[in-house]
Amino acid sequence: MHPANYEMANPFVTPKNIVPEWYFLPFYTILKSIPNKDGGIIAMAFSIVSIICLPFIDKTTTIKTPQVRILWKFFFLKFCF
Repeated sequence: MHPANYEMANPFVTPKNIVPEWYFLPFYTILKSIPNKDGGIIAMAFSIVSIICLPFIDKTTTIKTPQVRILWKFFFLKFCF
């Protein structure tokens, strides 16, 4: 008999007590920050594709360590922050 059970449901507003699991939180944040639904889905797809393409971004050096690959380091840090 909780009073919240008698409130009308609003499909466009997420209740404050519902929080996604930690591994879905970045995608949830992307969807909440972009007002257009299609734009949010495109941004989520771009984030996944950017992680997949990350090792292939900088092919200018023969040394494969991240300490030398400047572009790789830039995009990795941009993704992390």
